[in-house]
Amino acid sequence: MLPVRFVAEQLGATVGWAPVTQTVTLDFGGTPVLPPAAPVLTAPGDGSSSTDKTPSLGWNAVDGAATYRVVIRRGTDAVLDKSGLTALWFTVPAGLLTAGTYSWTVTATGPGGTSPAQTRPFVFTVKDPVIQPLAQTVEMHVKYSGWDPATIHIKVGARITWNIWGDEISSCTNRIVVPSLSISQTLTSGKNVITFTAPSAAGTVPFSCWMGMVRGQFIVDP
Repeated sequence: MLPVRFVAEQLGATVGWAPVTQTVTLDFGGTPVLPPAAPVLTAPGDGSSSTDKTPSLGWNAVDGAATYRVVIRRGTDAVLDKSGLTALWFTVPAGLLTAGTYSWTVTATGPGGTSPAQTRPFVFTVKDPVIQPLAQTVEMHVKYSGWDPATIHIKVGARITWNIWGDEISSCTNRIVVPSLSISQTLTSGKNVITFTAPSAAGTVPFSCWMGMVRGQFIVDP
């Protein structure tokens, strides 16, 4: 058994007593170790938007930090909480994010404790990529003998540019019709252009002159 005040004062400490909690404090006059400051977020920029579903989050180093913790939220729900990071960046794993808006914060932990989170979290938006339809150009010549070629291959769902060269137009082949695509167009000498979207399923699309005598077909390939 030793008297705490006597021993502590001999060691240079100031002894305090809190009667309400009955707690003894010993102050040796050292410099207190404070928690690190909140890291400054850097990337992706606040309010950014992209189709990247595995973004790399970055922040600046702060004094007194040993590790960092990243929290990503969608609304109020945490979708990721990763602590113990020593690097100044973190790449979000694949399969975690879907299209939507997310907020994120980073805290730093060191010998003095843990920093507060950012007063205003950074926000980023993930978008689904816009898939452009396939574009395809096909050509056909009008001859006295008929269409050349009379069979044309196109791709399912493609945006088709159909160039028809009126080399030898007759009273029969001066108009071409594609009933299933609601196409009916007059053909003249030189270049004629028809644009349309190919059917969404594989199959055959017939076309003909306006009299139905000169026939051809599109083969719609997968």
